[in-house]
Amino acid sequence: MAILARAIYENGVLRPKEPLDIREQAEVEILIFPIRDEMSQETLAEVLGFDPSDTKRLAASADQHRRAILRMAGTASSDEPHDGSINHDKYIYTTGW
Repeated sequence: MAILARAIYENGVLRPKEPLDIREQAEVEILIFPIRDEMSQETLAEVLGFDPSDTKRLAASADQHRRAILRMAGTASSDEPHDGSINHDKYIYTTGW
């Protein structure tokens, strides 16, 4: 049985804000979700784990994404067709040629 309860962390101890239906000395596992109002605002760079001042890494990432987009658009090489938007249905459904 899962129990969702709010607690306060004081002096190294989690103290539930309301009584819990658990026997004394019961060992439990906990998963902690800080209340959003009390969480510090993280930047996207912190969440993704990179330094935004690392221009070499950012440039490499941008180039990797650019090449992927070009491949998807069919313009990454001269061997691939360059009229994907005009002939979209022809490429997708292979009809109407």
